[in-house]
Amino acid sequence: MRYLPGVVFGVLWIFVFAGTNPNPVVEVDNKADLNKTSEVISFISNDVTTPEVLIDYKISGIVKHSVAGSLVPLVGVTVTFSGLGSVVTNELGYYEKFVVSQWTGTVTPYYCGFYVFSPSSRTYTKVKANTPNQDFVGTPNPAGFSINGAITSTTNNQPITDLIIDFGNGYKDTTNALGQYSVMVVPCGSYTLTPTTADYNFNPLSRTHTNVTNNIYNQDYAAMPRSFPRPPNWVYVNTGNFHIIAVMPQANPNICGIPLNEGDWIGVFYVGDDGQLHCGGAGKYSGGATSSAVLAHGDDAFTTAKDGFADSEVLNWKVFSSSTTQQEFTAFPTMFSGDLYKYGNYGTSRIISLPAYKTHNLEITAGWSGISSYLKPSTDLPLNNIPSASPRTGADSIRRIMAPITNSLVIVQNLTKTYWPAQNINTIGKWSTGSGYKIKVTQPVILPVIGTDLSSKILTLVTGWNLIPVLSDCNMQVESLFAANLNKITVIKEIAGTNIYWPSVNIKTLVTLQPGKAYLMAVSSGFTATFPACTSFKDEDIPDVVFKNNSPWNDPVLSPSSHSIALPSAVLSKLMAGDIIGAFTAEGICAGMVQITDVSQSYLLQVFGDDQTTFEKDGFEDYEALNFKLFRPIINQEFEIRFDFDATMPSSVGGFITDGLSAVAKIVFNPTYIGENSNTSISFFPNPGSGLVEFVAGDGNRKFNVCIFDLTGRKVYETAFSLKTQIDLSNSPKGIYLVKIESDDFVKVEKLVIE
Repeated sequence: MRYLPGVVFGVLWIFVFAGTNPNPVVEVDNKADLNKTSEVISFISNDVTTPEVLIDYKISGIVKHSVAGSLVPLVGVTVTFSGLGSVVTNELGYYEKFVVSQWTGTVTPYYCGFYVFSPSSRTYTKVKANTPNQDFVGTPNPAGFSINGAITSTTNNQPITDLIIDFGNGYKDTTNALGQYSVMVVPCGSYTLTPTTADYNFNPLSRTHTNVTNNIYNQDYAAMPRSFPRPPNWVYVNTGNFHIIAVMPQANPNICGIPLNEGDWIGVFYVGDDGQLHCGGAGKYSGGATSSAVLAHGDDAFTTAKDGFADSEVLNWKVFSSSTTQQEFTAFPTMFSGDLYKYGNYGTSRIISLPAYKTHNLEITAGWSGISSYLKPSTDLPLNNIPSASPRTGADSIRRIMAPITNSLVIVQNLTKTYWPAQNINTIGKWSTGSGYKIKVTQPVILPVIGTDLSSKILTLVTGWNLIPVLSDCNMQVESLFAANLNKITVIKEIAGTNIYWPSVNIKTLVTLQPGKAYLMAVSSGFTATFPACTSFKDEDIPDVVFKNNSPWNDPVLSPSSHSIALPSAVLSKLMAGDIIGAFTAEGICAGMVQITDVSQSYLLQVFGDDQTTFEKDGFEDYEALNFKLFRPIINQEFEIRFDFDATMPSSVGGFITDGLSAVAKIVFNPTYIGENSNTSISFFPNPGSGLVEFVAGDGNRKFNVCIFDLTGRKVYETAFSLKTQIDLSNSPKGIYLVKIESDDFVKVEKLVIE
């Protein structure tokens, strides 16, 4: 050890110990500072005026590993100095640490548990100088881990074989017979694999794998060809007349916010002689780096059929997702200020925005039915693709949605509101995806609902009646959808139809809810239900059961209001297979019928109310008496019948009630009595009146029983009489009551109004 009396070189800090202590404490700061050299001066002599200087020395080196046959720096290796702590290699694989002069110890590298090093460590004895080039070479153990996946074509969902893929950073592979790839990477590294080929784009664009310490599987990519043939049915004629449209790079063509891919198609459409849209030109999307061109072709004046755009005809736009869904979508462009939305021979236009939307085509039959949609309508879209023609949202959204069928539309209703264009009534205002709608049209139509997928497919039901939508693009089984709340369902029924799900009477002719339709549903208490993702029922075709009317009666008019009457198998013992039961108004109009094909089964007689949109009466008014007949085709005979109703059901009086629910307890035949051809005559008056009501019977030898019910079905008065009697209801609340008059072979229900 060298003593340098009275001289201090490069002192960073000095510890001086004085006083009476004959053995001063030696303290050494062992902190390693890679950016500066420290010297420690210790006073170990009893002569405090004679300092001792100790110099720290630097041990340094580089840690490398082999990649593609070359040694490259290994970042993040922990290099431990025994007794002194550790340092970590930087981005150059470099490490360094200062040790005190005369240090003896071992330096050992470590990296993530999957590397061995050469040498495994280095040992130092009484270090007396800086020691550089103390390198280590790491070797992975195991040699590496694999990242594995499959490449599948978006056009047919099949694996792509023998595809050479460059994943970047020197990683390449060729897919096998199953479309699978495998890339070997060294342990503990982080890698971003970005597949690239000349013919495909990939989804996702890349995958990042951090700190790989095991084999990784199922890292699949969907391969989208960069070039596709023109879509089916996008056939057009090059007439020599054209309008050039440039889809600018900033247009960002998209489908419900998802960008088009390179190779997808953009088309422009005109209205043909048949009133349908026909392709008038198309162009392949370039991917957005450059503008994409579309030529709209004008009509050829020398041909008889229209084969292109007329001058000033609106340009209708569609996009075709060749790369993913293989589907067509309606698009709505925004043109550069001042550019044309209509065809102009040799004109030009520039599109600066081109969003496209999904379309749900509602097939609506003539007359009444129920509709709904699994899309959220984009009601701010322009009519006829011209922004200035677009009505505002809010109060006009129902008008905007119904615009394509204006000429055939009669009325739209929900449970409480109405859109009736002919009467200039619009209390519905905004379309609600959480509701179904009743609709009447004069002829079969297709209503396109254009919009986006719903963010939520939760159906909220309240106690009582609900008009429910189908929030799915596939058929849904009733008992599967509502499995958790079947005990709360009173009934689900079609609108202007005869199918019903009525568990309490075991009538379940409504098995499946269909997309685009709406249903009336009554529940005993509120709950929510979520429409699940589509299953195998998506493409199931549910045939309509067609009833052939073999009776002498008119076909009932299917209106949106109905009264459901259950015919349990227990009351059908006197009937024969093939019998037809009908419900008749006072005018003799058949407003509901059902054919009994198996007397061991229960049936539904759906009775329809009067259609308030027509001038003539075609069904029952509320609280009108229900009259019934039976026709037996096998003997071509008609019978007058009456029903005794189950008093435990909500509607048991015998009058028509919108959304009423009744069950028959007994069927009574009277083959000699049809309609008003009976000798039995009974009347009451005044009606309307103040409550004093007189009953008069034409047959004084018969005894009649009179029961009066309020609209809740509660019996408010009962009496028996012969010939005539008077009752006093003047203290009863004003309103409508039902009067039921019965005799041995006679039953009559009439409406009574107390003013």
